[in-house]
Amino acid sequence: MTSLYTPPSTLDGIKRRARVIKRDRSVPHHQALDFAAHEAGYENIRHAQAVLARTAPEATIYLTCYWVGESGGIRKAGRETLAISMAKTLNQIVSRHQLDHARHLAPFRMDSADHLERRLDVNSIEDAKTELRHAARSLQFMAATGLTPATTQRQHQLIERKVKGLPGRDHASLWVKNDVDGSAGWVFMDEPYMKPELAIRAEWASQQGLTMVRPSWNGLYSPNNAIPFLFGPDQRHMASIEAELMGLPVSDDASNWRWMSEGYFTQFASPARKACGKSRRARPMPAPFGVERGGSLPYGARVGGAPSLWRPAHRMALELHLAVGSLFRALAVSGLAWPAAHRLGKIRSLLDDWIQREYPGDEMSADQFHAAYYGGSASPILEPAQQLATVREIRETLTRGYKVCKPRDKLLAELVAIEAHFVKWSKLRRSQ
Repeated sequence: MTSLYTPPSTLDGIKRRARVIKRDRSVPHHQALDFAAHEAGYENIRHAQAVLARTAPEATIYLTCYWVGESGGIRKAGRETLAISMAKTLNQIVSRHQLDHARHLAPFRMDSADHLERRLDVNSIEDAKTELRHAARSLQFMAATGLTPATTQRQHQLIERKVKGLPGRDHASLWVKNDVDGSAGWVFMDEPYMKPELAIRAEWASQQGLTMVRPSWNGLYSPNNAIPFLFGPDQRHMASIEAELMGLPVSDDASNWRWMSEGYFTQFASPARKACGKSRRARPMPAPFGVERGGSLPYGARVGGAPSLWRPAHRMALELHLAVGSLFRALAVSGLAWPAAHRLGKIRSLLDDWIQREYPGDEMSADQFHAAYYGGSASPILEPAQQLATVREIRETLTRGYKVCKPRDKLLAELVAIEAHFVKWSKLRRSQ
């Protein structure tokens, strides 16, 4: 039986054929790609990418950013939305929980299956467009390579152990293939500016048993300024990624990008949002300063997209702050288990915020402030029973010191939970 060779008809098929040609003919990868594309009836790999991209199924992904700023003393605001056409849907590229770990995508939230919206306002329309361009580049990178950001401690530890000591490391990002933990599924990318240490990277990678790729693509961190390098343990996987990156556009203003400028108070509803029949949730906005609600006052960032923080409207006596602060300082040096120490540390930081707003300017001296929550040394409390009693004393003092309001009650509930942790921990110790 005669087996007839059939030239590849897809971009993935051309790339697979190129790997065979590279191995059999001992030619550089870019030449192998051109040979494989020519076998498939195209002039070269770029011709194949251009033609096949036009026939590939397209999905439109929308990216939105709000901006507020001043120009010539006039306050202006607006909303920018960028529509980009891609061969994969948003859900095929990145999941909700991965956004927080991906370069340029962490500031965004997934509003719908085809729409990412930046949580916080930026300062100008130019900044808004820059943010959207950066996010679009990250999506293009992930769609082309099939890589997703490393999200687990295990993945981070695995990758960091392999790249320890990389010369000139800067602006690193960690990636995995299809969320796998396997040794061949990860890619480490960093994007340093030009520096002498880069000259010894290839030798370093070889000594570590890694494959280094310096693609013609201009990167994510600072395109045309920083230099992207990619490292991985599997040579074939890295060659495939290099080939995919060759097809990415160099310009951020691609022909399949569409910009939409609208007013600040107009909310964008994507096709997927409309199709699901559910109204989008309103953007959180900071409350007006000085407006008391339920015995609480707002504070924090005055940025669109950021909800206000809240504190008790009526302040606690300064001497009670100083007393509670000394107890926190003692617990901080008492060798508490991490869960309790971490939760107490967050309450301590919160009270430090509150005291600064309750006693601004000359109402509290610098010595009093430094003697409160992060002041001088304190003696440790070593007995578990006494540690529990100290937490209860803090809770009782705050109960007396603040009037009933939601911020106070939330803080007291957290202290009750910490007390329960101490009780449970003491029982476990007695049973051992």
